[in-house]
Amino acid sequence: MGNTVNERITLVRKSLKLSQTAFGEKLGVSRGVIKNIDESITTPKSEFLSLICKVYNVDPDWLETGEGEMFLPSDEVTDLFDFAADLFQNKSLACV
Repeated sequence: MGNTVNERITLVRKSLKLSQTAFGEKLGVSRGVIKNIDESITTPKSEFLSLICKVYNVDPDWLETGEGEMFLPSDEVTDLFDFAADLFQNKSLACV
């Protein structure tokens, strides 16, 4: 696995331990779209690949070619901000 863009997208999703639904939600698409990518029924357009890279911090070169590292080095400040934003958006958390 990992020879095609579709396979690499599936690898990203699985490495993040996200369901098709959860992966798609952050990208603004349905589970069906991700299922079609996973099953190589459709090939995503470049705009969608860019969105995956932005949302999930994926290296565009790796996604395109399979060469290099899957993820870009993280910025600790950005990671902390994203974590805090996720906490505030999660309605299941109780305020203490």
